[in-house]
Amino acid sequence: MSRTLADLLQKAQKLKSGFSGARERLSRLRVEASSPDGLVRVVASGDKQIVSIETRPGLAADPPAEARRKLEETCNEALKKAEGLLKEEIDKTLGELGINFPGLF
Repeated sequence: MSRTLADLLQKAQKLKSGFSGARERLSRLRVEASSPDGLVRVVASGDKQIVSIETRPGLAADPPAEARRKLEETCNEALKKAEGLLKEEIDKTLGELGINFPGLF
């Protein structure tokens, strides 16, 4: 096998291993978002999964459309924060492997 091909395969294996570790770390990380009035709190994992949604009793007093809007906006905010963690972790993993593509993800 040529040296270039062997190097390429070795780098591919490191990349696979690096992203496997990153995926595992992201699944353990948590971010949270709360509605401005504090009636909704959402926790998401770094791999963009909703982990929990908590509501306070006062949410039931809101009209249904308003309560839905608060839930949707708070979930979206938590997922946006998780996306930020994901991008940071990808950049970190690529940097550790000597691959520098700022803003790639």
